[in-house]
Amino acid sequence: MKTNRPTATTLAHPRRRMTTYLLIVNEVIMFVLALLSGVLFIVTETMHLTTTQTLLVDIGDTIVALIFLCEFVVRLLLVRERGHYLALHSWEVLAAIPVTLPFTQALRLVRLFRVIRVVIHLREVREEVATRTARLR
Repeated sequence: MKTNRPTATTLAHPRRRMTTYLLIVNEVIMFVLALLSGVLFIVTETMHLTTTQTLLVDIGDTIVALIFLCEFVVRLLLVRERGHYLALHSWEVLAAIPVTLPFTQALRLVRLFRVIRVVIHLREVREEVATRTARLR
C-alpha cells in the first residue's frame, strides 16, 4: 500500500517555484531602487537644489546604496563559489558605493544594469511555464 507522504522529489518543484518567485520579487525591488537612483541622479544634475534638498537627495542615494550593498553581501554569502560570483558580479560593488562626489555621480547609472537580471529571470520563468505547458499536452 502506498502512502501519500510527500517525498523529496515532490517537494522540490514547489521549493524551486518559490525560490524563482522570490528571486523575481527581489530583482523587481532592486530594479525599482535602481530607477529611483537614476531619477535622483537626473534631479541633481538638471535642477538647482537648495542645500537642504541636496542633503535629502544624498541621504536617499546613500540609503539606496546601502540596500544594494546589503543585497550584494547576502548573495555573496549564499553562493558556494564566492570567487566565481565576485568575478561575474563585481560591477555590482560599484552600484553599492554611495556616490555623492560630483565626479562619481554617473556611477549611479550602473545600478540600472539590474534590468539585465530582471530580463534573465523573466526569461527563465517563461521557459519554465512553456515546459510545464508542453508536459500537460
